[in-house]
Amino acid sequence: MMIRKGVTSATDADGSPEDLQAYQDALSAGELPMRFYCFLNWQALDRMIAAGVHTGLGDEWVRVGAIKMYADGSISERTARLSQPYDGMPGYYGLLVGRCRGALRACPQSARGGLATGHPRQR
Repeated sequence: MMIRKGVTSATDADGSPEDLQAYQDALSAGELPMRFYCFLNWQALDRMIAAGVHTGLGDEWVRVGAIKMYADGSISERTARLSQPYDGMPGYYGLLVGRCRGALRACPQSARGGLATGHPRQR
């Protein structure tokens, strides 16, 4: 459907090593209809570094972007953690879905391993 609408590439914003393998398998089989830029979940960092995966690895069809780091939800779904309650939702500040300390410790490890770090607001 996406190809019929003219979409030729996409970013997988929270991929896993298994997702990356699936894209590569589809490409090898001639079944990948569009390009993918993969942000990999930070919890796979050790596996990615051990395998020699780094930012930019890949080709024009499948390429590794950054390690995705997050600790809360998303603003569009009203699950991002805020310092003030959401309007119309007294006492609700959003969700914490990850461990901030673990993600922060992973940043230098990621850099040493050749993987950029990223989050949705990165410019």
